[in-house]
Amino acid sequence: KKGYLIIASKAQVPVIVTYIDYKKKEMGIKEIIWNITDTKASMKKITELYRNVNAKYPENFTLDKRYK
Repeated sequence: KKGYLIIASKAQVPVIVTYIDYKKKEMGIKEIIWNITDTKASMKKITELYRNVNAKYPENFTLDKRYK
């Protein structure tokens, strides 16, 4: 689940964390992560950013418990 972080790090490109919150009927950019040196810390940060986002199908949306 963190392969995209490794790819972004090697390509030296940022990861743009976007969201669609169906309950609030809004979408946007949560954060742009530029410096990806520690994938574990980046995954923890991304998990925290998605904590209060309501998915269209909540039963199919799950956050990785390793990074809570």
